[in-house]
Amino acid sequence: MHIDRMDKAIDRKPWLQRNLKWIMTGMAVACLLVYLLLTANFGKTLRVETAKLSIASVEEASFLEYLDVEGIVQPISVVKLNAREEGSVKEVLVEEGSAVKTGEVIMLLDNPNLRRQIEEEGAELEKQRINYREKIIEMEQSNINLRKQMLQAKFETGNIRKKFDLDEQEYRMGVMTKARFEIARDEYEYTIARNHLTLQELYNDSITREIRIELLKNDLQRQVTKFENSRERLLQLEVRAPIDGQLSLSQRVEIGEQMARGQNIGELKVITRFKLNSKIGEFYVDRITSGLHAYFMYQNRRYDLHVNRVSPEIKDNKFEADFLFTGEPPENLNLGKSFRVQIELSQPENRIIIPRGTFFQNTGGQWIFKLDPSGRRAYKQYIVLGRQNPAHYEVVEGLMPGDRVIVSGYDYFGDATELKIE
Repeated sequence: MHIDRMDKAIDRKPWLQRNLKWIMTGMAVACLLVYLLLTANFGKTLRVETAKLSIASVEEASFLEYLDVEGIVQPISVVKLNAREEGSVKEVLVEEGSAVKTGEVIMLLDNPNLRRQIEEEGAELEKQRINYREKIIEMEQSNINLRKQMLQAKFETGNIRKKFDLDEQEYRMGVMTKARFEIARDEYEYTIARNHLTLQELYNDSITREIRIELLKNDLQRQVTKFENSRERLLQLEVRAPIDGQLSLSQRVEIGEQMARGQNIGELKVITRFKLNSKIGEFYVDRITSGLHAYFMYQNRRYDLHVNRVSPEIKDNKFEADFLFTGEPPENLNLGKSFRVQIELSQPENRIIIPRGTFFQNTGGQWIFKLDPSGRRAYKQYIVLGRQNPAHYEVVEGLMPGDRVIVSGYDYFGDATELKIE
């Protein structure tokens, strides 16, 4: 059986209806692009209140590059006080913080072993002195005996010479035989030679005696020096002030406490003159040198200083510098008191300057908001800054004297490029 089939007609939708989804998507994208263009960074204006701003004028004025640091009053010098001899603390005569004079006894130590040693050396010295005197007397007696022998020799020489002269006359007269004359001559020559040796012995003994006396003196002097050095050590048990100053003990000292030789007891601070000490950031270590001028203000008066010493050692990112007063210091300075010290790093020069402000932290010093002549609007102005001090920046490019700029309040500006001031 044959069945006829007919194709079913397809109902097609209008074009707008079929593409409505894509049209709506395109419009949304277009709206987004317009919004982004309208809200882009360029040309964004922000309304701000004058009360939230700090406005300053750009001016050409004297600019001095200086550094503001804290200076702490310290003594001009400090002398360490050490125990020069070991011993136990017997008595403390000066309290900590007291002013002492040179040579004043601060502390007494005791060392029984040292005292015993000195007594033994004293006894040994006395033995040496007795021995020295005995040796001198002995040598003197020996010298006396030799001098007696010399006198006897001289006397014999005189007599034998007279006798030999008579014998020679008798021999020439024929009264004395030749044999007896030769005996007399031999006796004469022997006596002369013997006496000559006696004189030589006396001479040698005198030289030896002088040498022995010198050696004995040296031995005795060494013993005396040894004894005096020991007694000097005994004096070192008295801890005395080497200079005038204020005593500061390193620790609490108890009676009976044992002190080693060289142990630090404290220090003496010279309080007749003062210095200021400052810790400065390592960034300035190459710029702070001896001789730089500095000053501080105190009770409406200026006090001038100069850098006396710069320590090259950097610790905790800082180095130390000492300042001395050029003139008279303030009266009644107290140790530990601090002042704000200005260190002059250059000579005063006329430069274009602006006051310091928080804008630097927000802009890195690369730009600033500059007001228009009406003072109602401000625009970004790119600038180049040079040196600085605690009060001002030096402007190298971008601003002129008379310009007005906003130096603080940048935390409220966000990414605005124009400000409308109300």
